[in-house]
This record gives sequence, C-alpha cells and structure tokens, in this order.
Amino acid sequence: NGYVSFGKNFGGLIIQWGYGFATNSGNLVSFPISFLTMPASLAIAILDTNTDQTNNYRVSYNSLTNNDVIFYATTTASIYIKFIAIGK
Repeated sequence: NGYVSFGKNFGGLIIQWGYGFATNSGNLVSFPISFLTMPASLAIAILDTNTDQTNNYRVSYNSLTNNDVIFYATTTASIYIKFIAIGK
C-alpha cells in the first residue's frame, strides 16, 4: 500500500494504491492517508489466480469515503484484490 501526493502545484492531486480482500458481506479497507474529499476515481483488479473463479464472480465497492471503502464479492470466498484511488 502506498500513495503519492503531488501538492499544491498539481491542485492537491493524490494517488493511492493498495491490496485487500472483497467478501460477500463486505470488507472495509482504509486508504494509506485520508483524501480531503471523496476520491474522484477508484479502480479494482482481481488478483485471484483461480481462473475458473475469476470468470464467475464480480467485485464491487460501496460506502466510498475520503478515508476508506468497502469491497464486495459475489461469492462466499474472500477475493484478493488491488486498487488505485485518485483524488484530492
């Protein structure tokens, strides 16, 4: 997990990334640092190596805030994911 803050010269742009798990009931993942406002963009990638499973479920998010996000999976298994968030 990590982040880059570009400061005032770039309008306060912050890029953060990390790893976590998505679950059927939701898993709260905190950003490395807080954004000043809610992130403008969030992308998720599935890291699970079982190709049969990756074709049969989806990963999504809900409750996106400036501090954290909840990741969900459409399976009962925990799905290993990585994310990148962009904001101020």
